[in-house]
Amino acid sequence: MTNTILIDHAELRKRGVKLHNSTLLRLEAKGLWPKRVKIGAKTHWLAEEVDEFIKRLKVER
Repeated sequence: MTNTILIDHAELRKRGVKLHNSTLLRLEAKGLWPKRVKIGAKTHWLAEEVDEFIKRLKVER
């Protein structure tokens, strides 16, 4: 079993994802971006899903 790692918007930027929150919401609604995880008032994403998304972009280019 692996530990689930959650990342916030600041960590997304460190990973090179410099999209505005409204853009992420639109992509998420279209199924083109991993769904967010809300914990209280904070928004996070699963690191594994974000990393997979970035890898997929590399392959598709």
